[in-house]
Amino acid sequence: MRPSRPILGVLLLALGVIGAVGVFAWSNVSARLPAPEVPQSDTREAEAFLQLLSRVQALLQGAEDAPPSAEFEALVADLDALASLPEDRMTFAAIRYPDESSRLKPGLDALRNLVVRRVRSLLRGGQCEKAAQLAMSALRIAAAAGRTGHRDDVLQFALMSQALAKPLAWMVDHCDKGAWQLMANGLPQIVESLPSLAEALEREQAAVSRALADPRVRERLREDYDLWGQRPGHGEMSAWAFWAYGWRKQIKALEKEFQRIRETVNEPFAKVGPAFQESEEPLVVRLGLDETWREQMGLRQRAASRLLLIALESARRAGVNAGTSLKDPLTGEPFHQRKDGTWYSLGVDGLDQGGQPGDVFGDGYDLVYRDYVSGKPAEWSP
Repeated sequence: MRPSRPILGVLLLALGVIGAVGVFAWSNVSARLPAPEVPQSDTREAEAFLQLLSRVQALLQGAEDAPPSAEFEALVADLDALASLPEDRMTFAAIRYPDESSRLKPGLDALRNLVVRRVRSLLRGGQCEKAAQLAMSALRIAAAAGRTGHRDDVLQFALMSQALAKPLAWMVDHCDKGAWQLMANGLPQIVESLPSLAEALEREQAAVSRALADPRVRERLREDYDLWGQRPGHGEMSAWAFWAYGWRKQIKALEKEFQRIRETVNEPFAKVGPAFQESEEPLVVRLGLDETWREQMGLRQRAASRLLLIALESARRAGVNAGTSLKDPLTGEPFHQRKDGTWYSLGVDGLDQGGQPGDVFGDGYDLVYRDYVSGKPAEWSP
């Protein structure tokens, strides 16, 4: 018995609707985040940089005190030479996934420990110029590491600066003109060499794009969706409906978020301010892009400002031109001077407290060339 024409029409209409819905759902699920072009392999120089960091890591193992100076200084000299190369000579392959471990971090952590030990040893021996040169070499290496675009590697410059800020400030107070001139000339050059955070953000976008195109990653995200559903405004959506009909919206939100951060990531932190969550889209919330990169901005710019203050104070004491045109990375404006001539930064809040220091982080206070805790210079000695 043949179905009647009305029934056949209804069936065809239903099939058409189902097909259209399926095509629409598939087009949503297959949406891809645009991926900027990033390096896919290491240059020869980048490979050499990685190998040398492995040697630094090996040197640290089992060392209870500063390593033999000849072996260590040869390593640092080689690393410093590589870190000083033009960027196109030492480019690193971009990470494939956002949560991939850094290839540089173990070696750089070891280098930081070794450098601090060696700087202490040199200062105890009265070798100020040699200690200053070693500290600046380590800072140059840490700055170059940010070229990978990996968040951990971008952070290495701030970590190295934090470890060496007190020794460098101690050298300002206790060393002589030779060390002062080295710091006055070298530290601004290091700050100038810092890789652009916008480039690092492009590498992360490419990694996120690869991850979201991987069925295994997408399945993990789908399984995690119940956790997202606990967030305000998302509990009413089901996981499968989200995948079928909301994926393209999520991709568009991610693309918009990357673009928004790219426009501000190299701006002075005091003008941009700390991050706050603007988007409520699950993928954007989960990746925490703006909060992470805004924090990176603040940490790196604070570290750069601290080093430039040490350079300016060193130049003032050495009686040389410090280059008063230097701009404060935190504010984008020239640095300020107290009545006693000491240079200071307005700090992360951008407000002029007259060079009044506060805590070690400078929140709500100005920054001077020394680390301060509760208004007093932080204690440090070799």
